[in-house]
Amino acid sequence: MKTVAGDASPIVGVVSLSEAVGKVTARAGKSLPAGDKLAEFVRWSQDHPANEWVFRGQRNKEWRLQPSVGRDGSYSLDWERLLLEQFRRLAEPYVNSAGMTDWDWLALAQHHGLPTRLLDWTSNSLVACFFACQTAHSQACEMDGQVIAIETRSVGFYESNDQQDIDPLEIETAKMIRPRALAGRIVNQRGLFSIHAHPDRSWGVQTKEIDLAHFDIPKELKKLLLRGLHNLGIDDAHVMPDLDGLARTLKWQYETGTLPG
Repeated sequence: MKTVAGDASPIVGVVSLSEAVGKVTARAGKSLPAGDKLAEFVRWSQDHPANEWVFRGQRNKEWRLQPSVGRDGSYSLDWERLLLEQFRRLAEPYVNSAGMTDWDWLALAQHHGLPTRLLDWTSNSLVACFFACQTAHSQACEMDGQVIAIETRSVGFYESNDQQDIDPLEIETAKMIRPRALAGRIVNQRGLFSIHAHPDRSWGVQTKEIDLAHFDIPKELKKLLLRGLHNLGIDDAHVMPDLDGLARTLKWQYETGTLPG
């Protein structure tokens, strides 16, 4: 059964995760406070219900909240617009573009890894925890991760009516957007985005006007957390419901010795 933070079911799920990680830690003979940490996560999730908060998992807690298109120090709006136009032109054979807006194209580009002015968020805290624990890059294992939560009411949304009259590359205020169900991954990840007026700057959300919270994940617990999340059905095959996700989950099971017998 899939669990979603904010419902009655996720709390049961996270408690199960805490128990699973605690048992693995005990068997390994380690003295890491995994059970205590995950019990804290349960309380933290209860304090940030999914109908009011959104979550972002970062493999490195030191990473800034800055969109990918502006991270290299040479950002240009003209180049950003050209990049998106090229994606739109060359992607036409692969998508059913009927009725797609500029905002849809931007979300689709972000979803497929193009540098954009969007940041990924989710309404499922367990999915955010999964991304914070991912070890696809070796250096991620050496860094503490973090799940960041923002209260959506304090940020606001660009609703569909707003989007009809605004060029997404000319917005003046950072807000959240709810993408259309353009891909299965967006649906399974309970995905949504923040869109930023100044992608070459870090999002300074630590203000009195915007409610922000974070939950740190020690690097020593990442692999144990991934194992527990997998037992709850939160893994690559879930967040990427396609052959890539399936292969990555099976590869992880093979490498960790957890392939079903």
